[in-house]
Amino acid sequence: MAEQLEGFPQRRHLVLKLILKLLAVLYLLANILGGIGLGWLALHPYSAQITPNEEKAAQEEFDRRVLNWFAIHSSPLTH
Repeated sequence: MAEQLEGFPQRRHLVLKLILKLLAVLYLLANILGGIGLGWLALHPYSAQITPNEEKAAQEEFDRRVLNWFAIHSSPLTH
């Protein structure tokens, strides 16, 4: 019986070391994956879809500016 108890503290220390190493590895992996996730979110932020009204307003503004540019640059006074 005394022989069984002599190995018990060593086994407990081995198990404790194994658990601590496992927790350290999990901690590192969580930090690495969390950093990757935060980097991804910083580079690819969520943006709402463009509504049909916004698209129509943008197209109208573009058309207005193009027509204005042609009106200015194709005037006979500028040639």
